Amino acid sequence: MILLLNIWSFSHFKLLKSNTALTLLGISLGVAIFTAVQTANQNIQDSFRWTIHQVAGKGDLEIRGGDAGFPEGSIVQARELPGVREAMPEIIQSVSVQMGTEPEEVMVLGLDFLQDSRFHNYTVEQAGPPAPFDFLPLLEPDAIILSDFLAKRLHLKVGSPFIFKIGRERIQSHVAGILRYADDLPPPFGGFFALMDIASSQLLFHKLGRLDGITLLREEEVSAGDLEAEVQRAFPGLLVQSPDQKNRMIDSMLGSFNLNLKALSGISVLVGMFLIYNTLSILVVRRKIEIGILRSIGLSGKEVFFLILLEALLLGVVGTTLGIALGFLISGAVLKAISLTITSLYLKVFAREVYLPFSVGLESYAVGLGVSLLAASFPAWEASKILPGDNLVRQGERVRPGFKKRLLGAGGICLIVSIGLVYLPPVFREPLFGYLSALFLLLGLSLMIPSLIFILNSVLDLPLFQNRMVFLKVAGGGFSRQPARNAIGIATLMMSVALLISVTLMIHSFRKTLNDWFSQTIKADFVVEPAGWLSPGPLSQASPKLGEKIHKIKGVAAVDLYREDHLLYRNEPYLLNSRNLSIHREYSRYLLTAGEPEEILQKVISENGVLISERFSFQHHLRPGDLLTLDTPSGPASFRVGGVFYDYTTQGGKVVMDRFLYLKYWKDPAVNILAVYLGKNKIPEGAEEEVRKKISLLIRGKGLFVISNREIKFKVMEIFDQTFSVTRALEWITILISLLGVINMLLANLLDQKREIGILRSLGATRHQIGTLTLYEAGWVTLIANLMGAAGGLGLSLILIYVINKQSFLWSIQFDFSGMVFLRTFLLVTSAALLAGYFPAKEATRGNIAESVHYE
Repeated sequence: MILLLNIWSFSHFKLLKSNTALTLLGISLGVAIFTAVQTANQNIQDSFRWTIHQVAGKGDLEIRGGDAGFPEGSIVQARELPGVREAMPEIIQSVSVQMGTEPEEVMVLGLDFLQDSRFHNYTVEQAGPPAPFDFLPLLEPDAIILSDFLAKRLHLKVGSPFIFKIGRERIQSHVAGILRYADDLPPPFGGFFALMDIASSQLLFHKLGRLDGITLLREEEVSAGDLEAEVQRAFPGLLVQSPDQKNRMIDSMLGSFNLNLKALSGISVLVGMFLIYNTLSILVVRRKIEIGILRSIGLSGKEVFFLILLEALLLGVVGTTLGIALGFLISGAVLKAISLTITSLYLKVFAREVYLPFSVGLESYAVGLGVSLLAASFPAWEASKILPGDNLVRQGERVRPGFKKRLLGAGGICLIVSIGLVYLPPVFREPLFGYLSALFLLLGLSLMIPSLIFILNSVLDLPLFQNRMVFLKVAGGGFSRQPARNAIGIATLMMSVALLISVTLMIHSFRKTLNDWFSQTIKADFVVEPAGWLSPGPLSQASPKLGEKIHKIKGVAAVDLYREDHLLYRNEPYLLNSRNLSIHREYSRYLLTAGEPEEILQKVISENGVLISERFSFQHHLRPGDLLTLDTPSGPASFRVGGVFYDYTTQGGKVVMDRFLYLKYWKDPAVNILAVYLGKNKIPEGAEEEVRKKISLLIRGKGLFVISNREIKFKVMEIFDQTFSVTRALEWITILISLLGVINMLLANLLDQKREIGILRSLGATRHQIGTLTLYEAGWVTLIANLMGAAGGLGLSLILIYVINKQSFLWSIQFDFSGMVFLRTFLLVTSAALLAGYFPAKEATRGNIAESVHYE
């Protein structure tokens, strides 16, 4: 078998070197995209796990407050709990450090160094020759310990000044030590990490008397579950989590996002699979005589079957190996793009260095080799059915297309199954049936392509094409004589067109939905906010007295004090928002899924109820009228759900309550954001800028910013466009692989039409006309792919909007049809396909006429 592969198969690979090269390039690109996406996702998840592991150290449980933290007296209470061996207080603060031309986020952890050695295993390099460890330099108010990575990145050493910012506040410290972890794991936060004495950090970060967290070490005889229950009873309203629970929460948060990217990258591998099918189909057809001879001298059908599979395996191994190498090379760029998206939508990603996980390499090989063998199975089965002595004269694949009733019926059944699957619920919160619905939709349309080829062939028999436009008829007849093989090539391009249209329609609809939602719900003229309001993560605090001062500015009608806390409900993250709902009702609104907004908001205010977001409603199966019980610092409290509003955040759902209720149960007056409303009838036109200047003077030196409604909207849309940058790149790479399939198919058809081309040349056809003939053929292929892709794109966009995104992210997108999306896609794909047809057209003009006529 190996000898046959070496002597027989390799010779045909060389003969069809263009097809073979395109096949390897196609499968390589598909595997490269799959590998790069999986590598980036795995690097990001590992970065979160390492950070959680390193920050927790030997700790068993963590107590976390909301954005404002909790009183530092809680540390005494925590140490007195039964089962607690050690309790260490923590302050955690994000700061900005200038690195070259761009600022970078660095996480600073404030710890009790005298206690920390029992929780973490690291060493600190201090100034001077090696000596017993000295705590005193680390306790100075401006002392900071940098990670080894950060020190090298900034070219700093012990004693160097270290400058950072919190908002606009500039703070100068000095490097008192370099931190090195004793184990082999990377440092937390990707190395963008520093330590300070807890007292110094409380002073510098304006958190005197407050803590952000407490890490607990349990007694050996106490189980983690028992201690967790005890801590939750002692600290109602605070987050109590083990490191493993925190990991699972992050995995759950990113699960749908990663699955969507994996599915999208998998399509490129699927499209690459058809290139292998095309190449091996060509080889089987061209080698029927040789296969018949081999069968006549003793080679069994089973051995022929495995020989073809072995050829596919060889192509798969080479293509997959190249793809994994290429995927690793581009994984850095993919990691950066995905990190920006996750940072915009979920939480800050610190992964910078890229490595190829062994599991990703294995998965890529499994996918690459698996689709190669799957693609080869049908050509191998056809080859195994060739009997000894068959095909002694080379016939090619001279099959006149017929109306494929069975394929058409099977396609119809697939479409019906696709429609039925959209009504099934998610599986473990993942839209698995949505993906199956999309797969059956594309499969159903693909099975209908042979019938479309028959219809095209019938149209070409009309007198119009008999007497005129002869080259159009010849071109259409050329690819319609190989319906099975060419249907696969058309299907690959059709899938890519459908993917491009569907995702573009989904993004277009989502963008319009988001734009309408913003215009209707964000009415504040100015917003006073801390740095990073539109980014995920905790926000810094502001005094409510600032709102009173802003309200006194001439032209300001009202100031809404807004508070945001990241909390847990049933071990799921959510955002608790409090604000003055009376002000909000008068000047702004919530876009509710049902009911009259003003009436419902008034009822919520008068009955001390809450509003919940659509995501929170779906996630926890709550509807208007239900009771929602939240853990508060004052103990569990129940609130009546007054209404459900549309919201487009991905950090869990939202719960909104009146500021009066928040102060009653949480007893913390600090705010995050101040929404400023101007009196439109009282302020002269064009005086808004004067109000902005006065607000800016009031907040100078407080680490706050004032931004206009227009600026907020611009930033939101900028984040939105950035979010889908990876998706768009994956779409175009899939289109590229499909175009390789078109080139492969056209080159294969040229081999089958070599004799006909020679006859046309001998009858007077010019090289230019022969090249045009090939371009016409590419045009027919593109026409069918575009028509079927339009139908598939429309169906896929509905599945994406109403099933996959709805079940993945639990938000509603309003479908908005755009004819320009279809027109633009048709023009781009047709232009690209004709450009791709240039190389086969050039190839068709070459060759000797006599050699072509005697080809058979």
